[in-house]
Amino acid sequence: MSSFHTLTTIGIVAVVLLSVGAVWYLRPDLFSLGSAAQEEVTPILDVTGTITAVSDMDMTLAVNTPGVPSTITVLFAPDTRTVSYVSTDSSVYTDAMDAYQQKLVADPSYKGMPPAPHTQKTLSLADLSVGQTVSVRTNGDMKTIVAPTAVDVIIRADAPTPIGDDTQLPTDVPSE
Repeated sequence: MSSFHTLTTIGIVAVVLLSVGAVWYLRPDLFSLGSAAQEEVTPILDVTGTITAVSDMDMTLAVNTPGVPSTITVLFAPDTRTVSYVSTDSSVYTDAMDAYQQKLVADPSYKGMPPAPHTQKTLSLADLSVGQTVSVRTNGDMKTIVAPTAVDVIIRADAPTPIGDDTQLPTDVPSE
């Protein structure tokens, strides 16, 4: 093979590689795995559902979460935490918020937290009953584990939500 053919072949390969690189740079979505593949690798650790059965060892939930079976069984561990959020009385909350705002006016560098419109109440697993709506955080991916173990169970009470929908819960539940 002559040096002309070798150079031509190298030039064609370089043009093809540069073209593919340009397309990859300008349109990376063409080379992605797609949303279906991304869903497969994203674990689902939290679900909200309605309790359909409960015992001292597990509970069964009816859920409507894509990628999770419509009915799942969640096991309880000795350290499973059960809580509920209860709305603070509006007059108590208003008084606390007024006091907080007065502190801010008196000292603009005050860094205290504003009062919460709800309080967290620690409950036991015995407080769970059929028909309650709960949010559950588990120790593993609910798409791949047949019966994951609950880390936190949050009973959906009358907690206020940012959009006024009682199906939403605070996501920043502190772990003890």
